[in-house]
Order: sequence, then C-alpha cells, then structure tokens
Amino acid sequence: MSRMFINRDKMHHRRAIPPSPSCKGTDVLPRLTKQHARNPSMRWTASGAPFYDLRSTFMQLGIIGLGRMGGNIARRLMLDGHTTVVYDRDEASRSALANEGSTAVADLAELVSALEKPRAVWVMLPAGAPTEDTIQTLSQLLEADDVIIDGGNTFYKDDIRRAQELSEKGLHYVDVGTSGGVWGLERGYCMMIGGDVAAVERLDPLFASLAPGLGSIE
Repeated sequence: MSRMFINRDKMHHRRAIPPSPSCKGTDVLPRLTKQHARNPSMRWTASGAPFYDLRSTFMQLGIIGLGRMGGNIARRLMLDGHTTVVYDRDEASRSALANEGSTAVADLAELVSALEKPRAVWVMLPAGAPTEDTIQTLSQLLEADDVIIDGGNTFYKDDIRRAQELSEKGLHYVDVGTSGGVWGLERGYCMMIGGDVAAVERLDPLFASLAPGLGSIE
C-alpha cells in the first residue's frame, strides 16, 4: 500500500491563478472559462492545467464507533457539508449524533443499506478483536468497489493482510492512522493514509475536511 500525508492548505486551498503570460494569445483562457462555467468548482494552475477544489465536493460516509474520536470525526465532516450514517453499540451515542444531523442506525446491516454506492465506511474502534470482527462482518455485507477505512491503531501487518483479503472480494481497504484527540473537532486531525491510489483519491474530499487548516494548530 502506498502512503501519503495530507496537508489541507497545500493541497486543497490553492486559489484560482490565471494562466501564465506564456499562454497569452492562445485559446487556453477561453477554454478554461467555458469549463469553469460548466463546473464552478474548477480552478487552474499557472500552467493552465485545471484542478478541482476538493472541499466543494460533499460525500456520504458511514462511521462505526462514536467515542471521542469517531463522534467528533462525524461532527467535523458534517460541519463541512458532508453527510454521515453512524453506528455505535451505545444508544445514547447514536442518539446524540442523530440530534446533530447524522442518520443513526441500529446495526451494521442497516448502515450498509443506508449508504449510497460506492460506499465508504470508517471503522473507529479499538485495535484487535473489535476492529477485526467488525471488518469481517462488513466484508460480508459490502459489495465490490466499496471502501473500508480503519482509523484505529491496527498493527501494520494486520493492515497488509486485510488489504489482501478484501481485495480478493473486490473491496478497497484504506489504513488511516489518525491523531488529534478531543481537539480534532476544532483543530483537525493528522492522518497517515495508506491504500491504493484510486480509493484514496475518491476519499480525498473527506480527508480535506478532516485535516488541520492553516493557523488551526498553536
């Protein structure tokens, strides 16, 4: 699995820059202007290559485990415009998130049914049996091209094994080592992300919302 670090300010807050002087006299600016009219989220670099503001793309995420980390991850995503479907064995934790705008469900099967395809499910549980059992259950409920994210402290060899096992079922596995504690809701989370490129890029709008912004860490 490849690994990458997310810096939201460098990756996702680039402002629109007009084409460089070398583009004058060409059709680059009119062409990009037409593209931008069709897709307002489009911007371009000085070389004239278009890119997208990932934070203008809103996603749906299933979250399992609503402790101090999992619950606040859901809250931070909702504050940035994403929607969440949440599950925890503790009914009070589910109800608290439901009152704040999440869709709370009673079990894993209901969570999978509530998500649009291709699905993405973030598991935020203690390492070991709780995470292993949950991922095994999800692997039987999800379908090809869905993504399972493990945000806990799993031993890296278990991550490698899971990625191989899930790939045989057509599922993607993304390991996201997450730190930020109780301050993550306000300041954002530091993430070390491992997974295949296609799956990670699909989830980029979520990572952009969760990552710290400029000046948010003292």
